[in-house]
Amino acid sequence: MKIVSLIAQILSLILISSSLVGYTGKFSYIFELFSHFKQHFLLLGIVLLVFFIFKHDFKVLFALVLIITLLNIFELAPWYLNRPILHASTNQNSIKLITANIKFNNSNYSAFLEFIENENPDIIFMQELNEDWIAAISSLQKTHPHYKIYDPGLNFGVATFSKFPILNYKILNIGEFKTPSLITDIKIYKQHVKFINIHPMPPISPRLFKSRNQMFEEVAKIIKTSTLPTVLAGDFNTTMWSPHYKKLLKETNLRPANKGFGLQRTWPHGPANYTNFLTSEKGKGIDILPARLIYNHPIKLPIDHVLISPNFQIQNLKSGPNIDSDHLPVIAEILF
Repeated sequence: MKIVSLIAQILSLILISSSLVGYTGKFSYIFELFSHFKQHFLLLGIVLLVFFIFKHDFKVLFALVLIITLLNIFELAPWYLNRPILHASTNQNSIKLITANIKFNNSNYSAFLEFIENENPDIIFMQELNEDWIAAISSLQKTHPHYKIYDPGLNFGVATFSKFPILNYKILNIGEFKTPSLITDIKIYKQHVKFINIHPMPPISPRLFKSRNQMFEEVAKIIKTSTLPTVLAGDFNTTMWSPHYKKLLKETNLRPANKGFGLQRTWPHGPANYTNFLTSEKGKGIDILPARLIYNHPIKLPIDHVLISPNFQIQNLKSGPNIDSDHLPVIAEILF
């Protein structure tokens, strides 16, 4: 029992320090990593609180763990509570937007195209395109005749497909790695709207951390100087608890579309038929146990986002099916 108590004390100290370090994420990519695991910290906090209650000991640790657990509840609860009330208007129109990181080496093109056919979105954002994917999705040009595709190579292509006219567009190559963002002004019925499709670098090193934050800063400048209402969406490579994500919201006055609709845990996911994948040519060389733990654990991270101008409303928002990417798509129904 002493060993169990010692483990509980060590886990409590790890929980407290990790939770607090996450709030200093603006200074370092390592510190920011700790900001993403609010769900995991909450679960660990609840387990430790139950242990301490039955143990009738460690009152100071119990109090500290309780405070940290309440803090994590405070961070998580708003995403499930207070779903915006829709204000009906005879002048309102709605569109369906899908954003999907399709994963460059995913060759299950039919799964994505079938998903698009079933959902019938008005606007499609895609990330991680390459030559193979661009060729595979050419049929979208029939249903979405207005489109822009940009492929800089290195599997970082982006595309925006629309049923509505694209009035103009701009490619924004940002930072040391020239990561592209695709900006399109689209005429939705009688309203002009700016749509920004982003996919910054994953912040797993100081240089990549800087590059991702530079994209957020440049996009924020464009939104602040634009007179058009805006929809910003894509694979942000961060959760909503990152200080840099919060800064982006503050500087642009955009609001998260999933507020009240829950966390869209979009990453990391494995292929839909994971067992077959492991025995396929692509699955060779993958260490089965770690891969299973990563892909099959239930508490995944919400890193694919849709942000909207305050005058827009969200009718519905949800994550899509597994399309054999490591991301799930996000589906947003927006009222204009």
